[in-house]
Amino acid sequence: MKLWFADSAQFENAYLFGARRSLVSYAYIAPGNVGDRWIKGHPRDAEIFLDSGAFGVMTGRVIISLPEYCYYIRANAGALVAYAALDVIGDVGASWENYEKMCRLGLDPVQTWHIGEPLEDLDRITAAAVVGQKLMAIGGMAGRATSQTLGGLQRVLDGAWARIGKHWPVRVHAFGVTAAEVMLRYPFYSADSISHALTAGMGRVMTFDGGEISTRHWVDYARLFMTMGVAGSDWRSSRDERWRVNIGVLLEMERFITDTWAARGISWPEVSQSAAVVKGFECE
Repeated sequence: MKLWFADSAQFENAYLFGARRSLVSYAYIAPGNVGDRWIKGHPRDAEIFLDSGAFGVMTGRVIISLPEYCYYIRANAGALVAYAALDVIGDVGASWENYEKMCRLGLDPVQTWHIGEPLEDLDRITAAAVVGQKLMAIGGMAGRATSQTLGGLQRVLDGAWARIGKHWPVRVHAFGVTAAEVMLRYPFYSADSISHALTAGMGRVMTFDGGEISTRHWVDYARLFMTMGVAGSDWRSSRDERWRVNIGVLLEMERFITDTWAARGISWPEVSQSAAVVKGFECE
C-alpha cells in the first residue's frame, strides 16, 4: 500500500520527516504559493498526486475552471505521478463528461467513484481502469472511519469491493482515509491522509501497535521520547516533533499493511499492473 501525505502548506516539512509522497489539492494552488512551488521544485525522489479540489467545489469554497485545471496539468506533467479528474460530486453525468473532455485533451486522469453514487457507475469506472491498466479511486470516505461510523462505511465498501472483485485486478486509491481497519479489510493500492497534521495540531502524537493506531497527549509522550521538542519548549519545535513522530508512525503502518496483504497473496510491485502479484481477495 502506498501512502500519500496530504496538507495545504507543509510539504517540505513532511518530506524532511520522511514523507516522499504528497497529495496536493489544486483548490489551494495559486501562482507562486507553497503548493505551486512544491510541484515545480520538489526533490527528485518526491512524488506528487494532484487532487482536483472537487470537494472544495461541492462545498462552495472554490470555483475551478476545467480548462485552467487541464492547462496546469499539462504545464506540470513531468512533476505529477497522478492527477484526478475534475469530478462534479453529486452529478455522475457531469463527472463523466469532464473525464472525457480531459481524455480528449490527451490527459490520463484518475476517475473517482464516490460513496453514495450508483454501483453501476462504479462498474463503469472499474472496467475503464482495467482496460487501460490505470489507477481509479473511491472518494467520499473522509470522516466516515470513526468508531461510530465505521460499521456503515464497511457495509458500503463491502458492496463496492464485491463489484470491483468482478474486474480484479485493479489498482484503487482511497481518498481521505487511512484507518487501519479499512486498509486491512480491503486491498487498496494506495491511500491518503492528513491525520498526521490534524493530530499534531491537536497536541497529540500517534502510536502504532498490533495493527492499530492510537494517540496520546504530546506532553506525556515528550517526557519519555521527544528529542527536538520537550515539555515547556517553544510551540514550533514541539509541533514539528509531533509531525515527525506521526509521519513515522504512518510509514510504519504503511509497511505493516503492505506486508500483510503480501502475505495474503496481493502485492503491487513498482512496475506495470500486469506484472503485479494479485490473487483473489475476500473482505477480512
